[in-house]
Amino acid sequence: MYPIERNLINTVREVSKKLHNDTKVKEFEKADNDFSKLVKSGFAHRRGNNLLSITEMHNSRYSINTSFKKEG
Repeated sequence: MYPIERNLINTVREVSKKLHNDTKVKEFEKADNDFSKLVKSGFAHRRGNNLLSITEMHNSRYSINTSFKKEG
């Protein structure tokens, strides 16, 4: 193992010990759990790619100041 790997592992361990009982971290974890419950129940959704797919975009119809007449 290279020295930089050892240093990185030691740093991660030290910071993990410091943050294990941090009140702010606990608050963020609680907020994340609460938000996950909202997502699961359908009241919210996580951010990400919420754009329409090509097929969904192709099927949508936009009209501005026009009327659609039924033929027949």
